[in-house]
Amino acid sequence: LFALASQSMGGRFIGSWRAFRIDGKTHYGDRHGVRYFKPHGWVKRQLHVEDYQRVRDWPIVYHGSSDKNVAKILLTGMRRPGEGGVAISHGQAGSSTHRTMYFSPSIYFSAHPVYAPFQEVELGRKWFQVVLQCKVRPGSWTVRQNTLGYRHWPRDVCFDPNFPTNDEMEFLLEDQDHVVVIALMYRELGCDANASVFGNLVTQIEPEHAEHAQYRWTELLAEEHRARGLVIIRGAAGAA
Repeated sequence: LFALASQSMGGRFIGSWRAFRIDGKTHYGDRHGVRYFKPHGWVKRQLHVEDYQRVRDWPIVYHGSSDKNVAKILLTGMRRPGEGGVAISHGQAGSSTHRTMYFSPSIYFSAHPVYAPFQEVELGRKWFQVVLQCKVRPGSWTVRQNTLGYRHWPRDVCFDPNFPTNDEMEFLLEDQDHVVVIALMYRELGCDANASVFGNLVTQIEPEHAEHAQYRWTELLAEEHRARGLVIIRGAAGAA
């Protein structure tokens, strides 16, 4: 599917896959007040962007979706719901137009299986996810806290080790001209995934978890974050 999308785009994928292995480096600096955190445990394929210098200093955000939807976006660009056959997928929480596009400065949040569902590669042993890396025009978004329900993620645990709360997980945009897709992010999960590239935690999804692999992953991640002390203290300034 992605090979077909790449061919249809006239070879817009450029360069080779780049792996962001888990190490001590945490970020690559700020862009207009939004920090670009290193996407540990992912690999990235760059897209050719016309007039890249125009958007070079725009902040980096992410958009999670299914493999089929991501392929469509690679072909046609980011579209608002209701345009070009784009359907509303997640209820448009916090939107006044009901045609809002949703992004996040956190790849952890954008990669939640609610947004970026698992796609099975090897029966019961390996899955993959895809997320789009984008740039957004400075000042074009509205910030909103996490709107995922408690059954998808515990309220007292941080989604992302780089953010002390879940208050600024969602960026809402209305103008598709203020978004440029710059790369495809990819990772594998499951007992046969490459731990040296994608990390050890993803390999803890075992064949016995196959029917509920997505739930098992969020459970593992939440447990790890809690064990690392990545919890939201009720009553603390800025806590949800």
